[in-house]
Amino acid sequence: MIDKIFAFLNRKEIIREQAIRNGEIMRGARAMNKQLAFGFLERGTSDFDLFSKTPLKSARELERKFDELSGGDFYYVKPAKHKGTFRVMDRGNDLKSEHDDIVIADYTKQPKKVKTVEIEGIKHVRLSERIKDIKTTLMNPEAIHRHFKDRGDLERIKASKMFRRRF
Repeated sequence: MIDKIFAFLNRKEIIREQAIRNGEIMRGARAMNKQLAFGFLERGTSDFDLFSKTPLKSARELERKFDELSGGDFYYVKPAKHKGTFRVMDRGNDLKSEHDDIVIADYTKQPKKVKTVEIEGIKHVRLSERIKDIKTTLMNPEAIHRHFKDRGDLERIKASKMFRRRF
């Protein structure tokens, strides 16, 4: 169990190292947060969202690394809701049922063209790309479950730009 705690405490660094090594691109809230002007604008998030040229391979690589560091079979990979996206999951405390499992990382097929910025050795999706995605999502009535979160992200980005101009 001590090994599992060690792996848990080092998740961020392990994911960072793999992203750098494999040329993966950070996206989602973590990519946005890294580019905002001030920390108080950041949106909390617990998982990592990454683009990968080989998402299933990347997810399995991360799962194996976590299992190796934790000394057991505490992690697994499963397909996510969206086709071509794979999730690395923590089996939770009971190690059996999925009700307490935790999403660690989502790996999605990397699009052919995505604008990135390198921060601390990792490519991150640019805020301009995030704004495009948000606008597309807000126009889609089937994605209503994301609208609240995406509107909040858009406001964070606008506030960050405003602060940058003033300071």
